[in-house]
Amino acid sequence: MSRRVGVFEVVPQLFDVALESYEALRNHEPPERPALVPGLTVIVFAAASLEALVSEIAEHVLQLLEEMPDLPHAELTAFVDAVRQIERSRRSTRQKFLQAGEIFGRPYDRRAQPYSDYSLLTSVRDSILHLTPTTLLVDERGRSRISDQGVLRELQSRGLIALIPYGVATTLLIEVSRPKVGRWAINTAAVMAQSFLALFPDEVQANIFSYHDAFRTVE
Repeated sequence: MSRRVGVFEVVPQLFDVALESYEALRNHEPPERPALVPGLTVIVFAAASLEALVSEIAEHVLQLLEEMPDLPHAELTAFVDAVRQIERSRRSTRQKFLQAGEIFGRPYDRRAQPYSDYSLLTSVRDSILHLTPTTLLVDERGRSRISDQGVLRELQSRGLIALIPYGVATTLLIEVSRPKVGRWAINTAAVMAQSFLALFPDEVQANIFSYHDAFRTVE
């Protein structure tokens, strides 16, 4: 009969890809030209690192529960069970974070930080991977502009991208590839990850310190 002896920690590597891509985005020349590859990579991998984080921590917790019979287990067992149930029912990673907060007595407020920005980051990632056509609109004066609904409107409300003026040819992919958006994506993932890791008791913290080190913000 096999038993768990360790967990390969892939999540820090995912976040490192986002960090390295942000550095490439920040140093891109000329700065006014969109840098789609590093810009989109930052968002996709920042979001992916959070998605993988919950499942990977659940594996760590499961291993600790097997190795340490005296470990306070009620909340930890409930957390692992919740993650597994959400995965079986194919619900979103958002639900995993919300359930974890509830289980450990520190629920996330969906309208407040860090959850609000995390949810938007996930929506931006989804908008990239499941891209819908960019719609061109013309008003009664014959002026053209692209539709700025959905994530573009949310990013504008946070001051991360500028209002798109009439007559400017742009797309969602271009707008979310700006360095300001990349920095926000990195910091959003780092802050959300740290808030999640902080939920766990001291007995678990000694085994997840590498994740605390991996998720760091940028200036």
